[in-house]
Amino acid sequence: GDGHFITNIVASTRIAVDLSPHVLELQNKGIDVHVVAATDFTKVVREPVDVIFMSNFLEHLPTKQVLLSVLEECHRALKPGGMVLILQPNIRYVGPAYWDYIDHHIALTEHSLSEALSITGYEVVELIPKFLPYTAKSMLGNLTGAKSFSWLISLYLSVPFLWKIFGKQTFVAAKAVK
Repeated sequence: GDGHFITNIVASTRIAVDLSPHVLELQNKGIDVHVVAATDFTKVVREPVDVIFMSNFLEHLPTKQVLLSVLEECHRALKPGGMVLILQPNIRYVGPAYWDYIDHHIALTEHSLSEALSITGYEVVELIPKFLPYTAKSMLGNLTGAKSFSWLISLYLSVPFLWKIFGKQTFVAAKAVK
């Protein structure tokens, strides 16, 4: 994607995988970039990784079988006991607005996402059904790109009560176990 998360984390190696060539722009930020399908990235990422993070991705996959294939590919890429972290719109809380994007194909709740993880060899270690708002766009502008509102994001994240009110995206942390 646009790299909003990967450009803000500290790690010895950061790897971005995306089909869109625009992801190549992240190379200028010290990120190892691969333009490849998420079902095939272990061919280019040679060493096992500690953590895989996906944000607002799975709903764009064409079928549930492809979703399971992506999770299996992630499992192959992880070190034993490695973690997959997923931030995902939850149709249970988003409702019909979920379909406002023409490229949304799969409707997921925290339950279906947990089931998919279990099927593909993960153990869910943390599940927050209502975490972030559905979109960062608001009357304040696009918060993901607005440095002047970073304090608001920090405040929101530090007050879990707000998640129950505004959260429409699920956060799941799962450990590779099989």
